[in-house]
Parts: sequence; structure tokens; C-alpha cells
Amino acid sequence: MIITVLLSCCLTTSFAYFKVYRIIRHRQQQVQANETSRNFGRQVIDLVKYKKFVASMLYIVALLTFCFIPYVLITAVNFSLGGSLGMALAQTFSAVLVFLSSSLNPGLYLWRMKDIRNGVKQLSC
Repeated sequence: MIITVLLSCCLTTSFAYFKVYRIIRHRQQQVQANETSRNFGRQVIDLVKYKKFVASMLYIVALLTFCFIPYVLITAVNFSLGGSLGMALAQTFSAVLVFLSSSLNPGLYLWRMKDIRNGVKQLSC
């Protein structure tokens, strides 16, 4: 039951990311087609900023997937095969990886988002 829920959450998150990426890609193509005729070289939206945002989303989803998939797989195997000491140890290490993802997220936000980085610099000074 819990494995199904976790797997569906991962699939839903991945689907949502790719849907957003396709929408932004489509919007970029529309803007490039209309850019020269209507705006005389000015862009309506800042596509570089949106691309960076989508890349940041990809890193967040990748980190989440990297940290949660081992736990889901090990829990599924442990549930289907029964518990052994090795599987319990593997499940403990994968649970540590799940909790580590929460610790890695702030670092990822600091690395990818300039506004947050500047705010932390202002707070520390």
C-alpha cells in the first residue's frame, strides 16, 4: 500500500515537471516567432530566467527521486521477501538517505537561486 502511494507520488511529480517543461518550451517558441514582428527585439518574458527555474526544478526532482527511490525499492523487496538482518540494515540506510534529502534541499536552493543566496548573505552580515 505505502509503496504504491510513494511510487504514484514520484510518477506524478515527474509527470508534472515534464508538463511544465513542455509548456515553457512551447511558450519560448511562440515568443521567438513573434519577437521580431511585435516587440522590436524585446522579449515579453524573461526566458533565461524561466529556463533556470525549470533547471532548478529538475535538480529538485532528481534529488528527491535519488533519495526516495532506494527506500521504496528496498521496502518493497523487504515486504515481499520477508525481513532479514541485511534487508533491515539496507532499509535503515535508505531511510537515512530519505532524511538526508531534507538536509540537502536548502543547499540546493542556495546554489540555484540568487535571491535566496543574497538574502542569506544579508542575514549573516
